[in-house]
Amino acid sequence: MSDEPNSAGDADEPRFRDRLRLEIPRAIFDAMIAHAERESPLECCGLLGAVRGAIDSIYPLRNEDQSRVRYTADRRDLISAVRAIRESRGDIGAIYHSHPSTAPIPSRVDLAENYYGDTPRIIVSLASGKAEVRAWRLGEGCFDEIALSVGEDGGSSSAVVESSSSM
Repeated sequence: MSDEPNSAGDADEPRFRDRLRLEIPRAIFDAMIAHAERESPLECCGLLGAVRGAIDSIYPLRNEDQSRVRYTADRRDLISAVRAIRESRGDIGAIYHSHPSTAPIPSRVDLAENYYGDTPRIIVSLASGKAEVRAWRLGEGCFDEIALSVGEDGGSSSAVVESSSSM
């Protein structure tokens, strides 16, 4: 088995280049899936905020494209979300979007429109009728899966932020 990252056309199961792990609080994970389900059959998109590396908030964004196969985050929603994340002294912890009718694997468009470098990408697939969620690190024409776990909220200060999207 090679340590080389997968290309967008590989049919093989993804290989881990590094063993990064992304943990998402249950309330945020559930809110991300609910957002994908509400917007289906269109793609949804949003940001997860993180403070000191821990995911602590979700910012659903409107999809300007109103498309089943691509998304462009509404600029006003994106600016508002980034401002809120910065005001909480945080960073963008991950970017999520949905694939309403395909597997949760980065598409060629996802790779070509990778404007946030190695920020983790989460894809929520609804193709099987039940949400399947996977996380990725994207590179130039390649991607590697990131281990994803869902933590319990037990006393955390997770925030589910409503946006002006069609929620």
